Amino acid sequence: KIPLLDEVLATVPSWGTLQSEIKGYTSEYAEIFDAAVRNAGLSEGNIVVSSFDFEALEDFHKRYPRYRTLWLVGVPKDSPASGGEEVKAKIRKCADARFWAFCPGMCDSDRPLTMTEAEKVRKAGLSLRVYGVNKAEALRETREIGAEAFTCNYWREAFNWARDLGGITLLA
Repeated sequence: KIPLLDEVLATVPSWGTLQSEIKGYTSEYAEIFDAAVRNAGLSEGNIVVSSFDFEALEDFHKRYPRYRTLWLVGVPKDSPASGGEEVKAKIRKCADARFWAFCPGMCDSDRPLTMTEAEKVRKAGLSLRVYGVNKAEALRETREIGAEAFTCNYWREAFNWARDLGGITLLA
């Protein structure tokens, strides 16, 4: 059974954080989501709202600016590295929208950010997090650019990768 939002929010402890990804955004979504968070006895501080859909995330953030918003962004392998204009424009767009974090992919279809691009994210006042860290090499690249956090589909393996690479602390 796929749990309902109320059921998922009920599992979040008062000190915990849930990252919720927007899928299929409608004009009613923001109000329904915020009401569910309140009904669960949680606050904006317990939630990170993420999406690949910039317009949906922007609308949500304008309605509820106290939630931390994280833009999931793919950087295609054929995108120029070393501060390519496409990546710079996405970083600017994220900062201009006053989102909390910029979150590029580390999947096989994406290229990792360069150190120069990672610095641009930080200089823009954004948290740098990454998604799709599903191989040891991606975790090494994540560490190299100084990402603050990452998502992974293979957490058991990630603990082994972190141990083997050294210099990475994962929280259980």
